[in-house]
Amino acid sequence: MRRWWGLLVVVLAGWAAAADVRDPEWKPLVRQARELRNQARYEAAAQAATAALASAERTLDAFGAARARNILANVRMLQDRLPEAEELLLRALAIGESIRDRHPATLVSTLNYLGDLEFDRPDLAKARKYYERAIEVGETLRGRTRLQLAYALENLGDLDEKLARYHDAQEHYRRAESVVVEARGAQSKYAIDPLFDLAWQDRLWGRFDDARLRYRRAISIASRLDGFERCRLGQALARQGLLELHLARFVEAEPLLRDALRELETALGPDHPLVASSLKDLADLYDRLDRLDEAEALNQRSIATLEKVFGADNSNVAVAIERLAWFYFRKCRVKKAEPLFSRALEILEKKRGPAHPSLASSLLGLARVKLHFNQYEEAEPLLARADALVSGSLGTDHPSTIDNLQSEATLYSALGQPLMAEVRYRRAVQIARAVYGPVHPETADAMFGLAHFLCGQDKKKEAQELVESGAKILEAFYPADHPQTARALLERAGQLYAQKSYDWAEQRFQKALGIMEKTYGPDHSSAASARWDLADVHLDQHRFELARGEFLSVLPIFEKAYGPDCPSVGRLVQRLAKASIGLDDKKSALEYRKKAVALAESYYGPDHPGLATALNNLAVFYMEYRWYSHAEPHMERVVAILEASGEYTPVQLSRQLLNLACLRYYRKDYPGAERLLCRAIAVIERSLGPDHPELVTLLNWLADVYRDMGEKDRAEQCEARIVRIRMNKKK
Repeated sequence: MRRWWGLLVVVLAGWAAAADVRDPEWKPLVRQARELRNQARYEAAAQAATAALASAERTLDAFGAARARNILANVRMLQDRLPEAEELLLRALAIGESIRDRHPATLVSTLNYLGDLEFDRPDLAKARKYYERAIEVGETLRGRTRLQLAYALENLGDLDEKLARYHDAQEHYRRAESVVVEARGAQSKYAIDPLFDLAWQDRLWGRFDDARLRYRRAISIASRLDGFERCRLGQALARQGLLELHLARFVEAEPLLRDALRELETALGPDHPLVASSLKDLADLYDRLDRLDEAEALNQRSIATLEKVFGADNSNVAVAIERLAWFYFRKCRVKKAEPLFSRALEILEKKRGPAHPSLASSLLGLARVKLHFNQYEEAEPLLARADALVSGSLGTDHPSTIDNLQSEATLYSALGQPLMAEVRYRRAVQIARAVYGPVHPETADAMFGLAHFLCGQDKKKEAQELVESGAKILEAFYPADHPQTARALLERAGQLYAQKSYDWAEQRFQKALGIMEKTYGPDHSSAASARWDLADVHLDQHRFELARGEFLSVLPIFEKAYGPDCPSVGRLVQRLAKASIGLDDKKSALEYRKKAVALAESYYGPDHPGLATALNNLAVFYMEYRWYSHAEPHMERVVAILEASGEYTPVQLSRQLLNLACLRYYRKDYPGAERLLCRAIAVIERSLGPDHPELVTLLNWLADVYRDMGEKDRAEQCEARIVRIRMNKKK
């Protein structure tokens, strides 16, 4: 539903210029259809437009027939009935060409509608042809009807923006603004859309003061409007509110977004798509502020509004459902997110077809859910399909492919294929640099993703260079007190932490925490996350009391923000156990280890690898205190879970077998330890080859087992093999 307000204002101008002294019968019907459409009463609007078309055709009024077809087609487009809309518009196009000399604005209007239809399909090449033809004919217009040219230029700008051709888009928007100013003046209500478009470009490239000035100009113009047109004020207030939200100026953003909703509800009534959009904007604000119940309720109300307007199976409803799914996913309510992603996908497939690129986001959401639960085989085809849809429509170099590439990299990394993962992380950086340039936050974000991966691959020098470059980008782009500036500090601190430069890391974590607490307050999840990072520094430096205190302050914030059984809460509880062990508080440590197991089992279920990690930590705790009889059943269960799920890397399984073998060794069950070590060695050899470095540890343990069994020759064979592996590694 793109720019339906823009369609209204320029069509009004065209009709006003063509008005006769006596209106024909079709004209009030078209006017009625337009008003009903603006009220989001689409079926009633379609009936009025159909009656207008019948009247115009009965009187052989070609101009009226074209106008009626245009408005009826627009309504059908809003109802996801694109084939009907296309048939109407192609007939209107033929009529428009035949009456071009007398009514060129009618032809431009039809061409714009056809471009919009192809944009939504999307056949972007065909949409471009229609928009360019509309501009060509629009150049001949004079007076008020010249506004049709401005609308065609805005449409072409939208198309180039969709294709990430941002410079071209900006030029089209600037030209549209000059056409409007020339035709109606800089203070005209028709100047509002170009102001919105140019302000968005300013925001994209960090020209925040310029964007704010444009939005304020739009607010000034719109505040003079009344009646239905007053909704323009609501739109302008919302856009400035979203700018302030982007800049983390929440005190300024909230009243703007609330006023926007009030203006829209007053002008349009509660059941309108623009009201639903405003509800979504306010939900985004409360999401950022961790006011999650309010955010959830507003998102649900937005969906209900759209369902009331369009029905349950409309693509606009699907997009709103998907938005709620992403909200749940980010807040670790993944089980609530999955059915919503599936529902959105089902609607979009039904309304847009299985090859439409709008499906890609829901597919990506489902893939992320599968990755979250280690369901890699199910995630892979979803990611492949999403990538094919986006690449096929927008090209392989489009920034929309970046999310897919990074998700694929996560998949391959989890599957133990680091080269495949690295290629995708590097490709994401390459695309971001090509589209946004070397000093844009989107480029920095891609660089951080690559850096985190490289750090895990022990390529710390390149990782540090990437983080430093990305941090400088964020610091130059955003104000000094912005959360993204805090992120720059956190990324730098993370690299220093990985290098064990704890004092330098601590300073940056402290500074980032100060920004987060000032921006969000001390009880916000972003501030708590920075405090967690600081606690990790204390933990690694054996400042266990400090660390435990920080972890305890973070725990209730995370439980509230993400739910009590979220894996992040489980990891936090494990940190508390580690700090308690450092304080020799065995009782608390055991309670935390057991709590982590209970949380994991509640979240993942009894047979999931996510539970295996918590069970292993509990078993290791028992082993450290020589409570072998307590440790053994947990270790056996870990191995059983991994083998049954099949969701493990060879190294993961071999290490679990090693842990269980060590336990048997300590209990002097040497034959049992031997069997487990031989199994672990076979896992590595089968998957990673006979000379993999992971074998060194396993063979060392096996040699010890053989010596304790009195089998010196077999022990020496293991030791000789270790020497060969190390020599081959040097070669």
